[in-house]
Amino acid sequence: MAVSAELTNLRPTRVEKLQALLKEKGIFAILISSKPNQIYLSGFRSTNCHLVITGDRAWLLTDFRYFEWAQALEPLWTAVQIDRQYTLNSFLQELRPENLAVEESIVSHSFYKQVGETGIPLVAGDGLVEKLRAVKEPEELEKIQKAEALGDDCYTHLLGWFRPGVTERETALEIQKFFLENGAEGLSFDTICLFGANTSLPHGEPGNAVLKPGDFITLDFGCVVDGYCSDMTRTLALGPITQEQKDFYRIVLEAQMEACKKIRPGITGKEADAFAREIISQAGYGEFFGHGLGHGVGLEIHEAPTLNPSGAEILAENMVVTIEPGIYLPGKYGIRIEDLAILTESVIMKNGYCGIINTVQSSKELIIL
Repeated sequence: MAVSAELTNLRPTRVEKLQALLKEKGIFAILISSKPNQIYLSGFRSTNCHLVITGDRAWLLTDFRYFEWAQALEPLWTAVQIDRQYTLNSFLQELRPENLAVEESIVSHSFYKQVGETGIPLVAGDGLVEKLRAVKEPEELEKIQKAEALGDDCYTHLLGWFRPGVTERETALEIQKFFLENGAEGLSFDTICLFGANTSLPHGEPGNAVLKPGDFITLDFGCVVDGYCSDMTRTLALGPITQEQKDFYRIVLEAQMEACKKIRPGITGKEADAFAREIISQAGYGEFFGHGLGHGVGLEIHEAPTLNPSGAEILAENMVVTIEPGIYLPGKYGIRIEDLAILTESVIMKNGYCGIINTVQSSKELIIL
């Protein structure tokens, strides 16, 4: 298999940054088990892979099926072939690091115990690679923007596709069909498509509910392009709707736009969340905004940083986050509006935003079909 220029140009820098973190924290070696972290560091995709990194070396362990590809990643990675006789533990016992960081939240209990049988002192390795992944490189930003542009195209398609009588499940299938027919590798998460009273369920699953006049429609969807995810939510309606529904929508839109205007690098996730939460609380709906304002997006649909009432991480240039306040009235309806934004320290005066570049171009004004 060919090795792309991206692997050659980007991965060494990523590994070097991780090695610097290991030295800073007194970690001799780290075992990378998370698939997204493995892809981020090496570009290697397989069903059997272990990455072991020390302050000055990097090994990629895999079996016969993938070994030739692994060798193509040398000299950055030293390829090691493992099998039933020569295992990961065999390699670790030969390496004998002073300590070994393990991604404890990723591996199973049995795998952790198995590695522990080497007798090597194990330390926590969670979050180290994720910290690097949170700040996106230019090539990553381009891929995310490409995926989100396809999301905009899908939304435009749906505006002309909707009709009374269509079901939630049919709509979800249409979204998947559109993405796959237009170049996406797949969905970045299971599509949320809900009508009417079902929109009060923040993460409800599409069912057989039929679209009828007066319904709100919640569409939360995304795709994967070049390995990177997109994510957007729009709420629209099939008319006629009441003035109460329009006023309700306006509260969420105001909260979302206020957050877009004020979020910037240098603040915490908690501060970002408060921009929208304060407006919703002042309107009397604080108890009905039960999730955080947003989350990071990249190789995974949910990754660092987190924008919620306990988010202590400081937001930085080129992080990519969702901005998605919502209000959900049980048994009645719910509204969520979500953009995917690149944090920037540059002054970008577009639609009143100066701390973010919004990758979603679809209108946020209430569309009544």
